[in-house]
Amino acid sequence: MTTLTDSSKMSIRPRPDVEPPALSHEAVRARYAKAHRGGLRLSHQATYVQGSLAMDFRTAEYDPHFGPQATPRANLPEPRQWATQLVAMLVECAHGARSPKQLLRWMTPECQQLVAQRHLTSVRRGGALHPTAIRRVRVCEPTDGVAEVSAVVLLEGRPCAIAMRLNGADGRWLTTVLVIG
Repeated sequence: MTTLTDSSKMSIRPRPDVEPPALSHEAVRARYAKAHRGGLRLSHQATYVQGSLAMDFRTAEYDPHFGPQATPRANLPEPRQWATQLVAMLVECAHGARSPKQLLRWMTPECQQLVAQRHLTSVRRGGALHPTAIRRVRVCEPTDGVAEVSAVVLLEGRPCAIAMRLNGADGRWLTTVLVIG
């Protein structure tokens, strides 16, 4: 702290110590033992209050300038053709023929994790043993920039349903919900 004296000279004083002194392990144990017996209330004894850190609890999707930007339907590719290609890639991943990392750009982390788990299971079993085929792909657009896709495919020789929700984000379709039955 600096002060001006009447002779206009500066004097420097040491700052007072605001940190609490460090306690030994024995002293801490003794204080907690005494508090447990009811003889000491630690909350009233403390002379030092730790400063709080400002935290922001908003989710990552909140950022209006740098987060994913919604894209209208007019600026997106045809959803049926795109969804058919995505379903084909999902089937290849589920059979171990394609790495799930190739689908990172078109999926949220939750959907990517689901595909990676299916891929890992398939690889452990030895990969594709049966031929795969896409039987049917249906697309419904409930609102602008959103497409809901349902597909019937053959996985491991049995019919299987795939449902996903595609949202337009940053000029491309992004899979936000994925269910493989």
